[in-house]
Amino acid sequence: MVTRRCTQRTFLLRPDEVTNQVFLYCLAHAAQKTGVQVLYAMVMSNHHHAIVHDPDGVLPAFTQELHSLTARALNALRGRWENFWADEQPGQVELVEERDVLDKIAYAAANPVTAQLVEHVEHWPGVHTTAAFFGGQDMQVERPAHFFREQGPTPERVVLRLAWPEHLGPIEEARRKVRQRLDDLEALARQQRVSERRAVLGRAGVRRQDFRSCPNTWEPRRALRPRIAARNRWARVEALQRNRAFQDAYRAALQQWLAGLPAVFPAGTYKMRGKPGVVIQE
Repeated sequence: MVTRRCTQRTFLLRPDEVTNQVFLYCLAHAAQKTGVQVLYAMVMSNHHHAIVHDPDGVLPAFTQELHSLTARALNALRGRWENFWADEQPGQVELVEERDVLDKIAYAAANPVTAQLVEHVEHWPGVHTTAAFFGGQDMQVERPAHFFREQGPTPERVVLRLAWPEHLGPIEEARRKVRQRLDDLEALARQQRVSERRAVLGRAGVRRQDFRSCPNTWEPRRALRPRIAARNRWARVEALQRNRAFQDAYRAALQQWLAGLPAVFPAGTYKMRGKPGVVIQE
């Protein structure tokens, strides 16, 4: 699951027709260009979530293309020149097992509901792929006219086709489980509203928000940044051990390469690809 926040938590992704078009276009373009497969995406007013499958180990290229293109296009729309995204690196959490993938899809889909912005995810006016996930249809989007050149390198239109890797099991069963999780989260949000005697902000209220504003809630700082999500304790331990083994092997290979010797880097290495004397394990 890839997550990134806007600078200072501002509502630079606040839903409107052009903002939605820009993000969906950039997401589909980045997926087509890099081969990263999108399983689900949710764009809130000040951050986004994307659950993806990276069969070729090119996630850094995908995130760079998505975030750089989105930032430039939306800064041009807003008349801005400064940072669009927060300075910290995008959150990248490995989802170890099938149920962890389903949990995060339901979590991402329920974001506007648990934030008490709308009653159901389908009411959210921003970009989300809920209908495409449950219905299986493609999402086609035209190239935004305000930023991209007609004769430029980007295509006139792109199609976002959600993927579902075979190792995750039948898509019909996954949809059923996600729907159940989502219904449970919506019910909890409804109970909270009733107990607090409050209502959702609503689609019109979301659209009226100033893109320069930000939430007035307090957010914890300097907390741990998880890299693994696994409900199964032993699967989580194994994933952490794999991550540690990769880091140890990478450091050893890097020291050897810096000493001027040929080096074999572990599978999954990205930054060192193509450098002289570097071999990457398959």
